[in-house]
Amino acid sequence: MKTIAMLIAVGLGEEAKKNYMKYVTELSATYALCATTQEARKLNVEIGFLQAVKSGIIKLIPEHTGRKTLAQLDAQISQLVSKSIISEEVVIYLKRWV
Repeated sequence: MKTIAMLIAVGLGEEAKKNYMKYVTELSATYALCATTQEARKLNVEIGFLQAVKSGIIKLIPEHTGRKTLAQLDAQISQLVSKSIISEEVVIYLKRWV
C-alpha cells in the first residue's frame, strides 16, 4: 500500500509534492504534542503511514549536495520520535524543594 501511495505522490507535480511534505510535517509536529492522548493513539497508524510515504518520497529525491535537506532531517527526526517510548501516566521531572 505504501508503494502505491508513493507512486501516486511521485506522479504529482512538484508543487503538490512540496505541499504534501509540508502538511505531513505540520501534522507530525501537531501529533507529537498530543501523542499520549487516547484520541491521538487511535490515529497512530494513519499518521505513521503518511510519514512513511513522505520518507519514501524523500528517498527518491536525488541528492545534489552532500548536505541533507530540511525535509530529510525532519523525516529522520519523525522516525526517531515515532519509535520513542510513550508514557501511560504523567511524569514529574522537577520536584519542588521545600
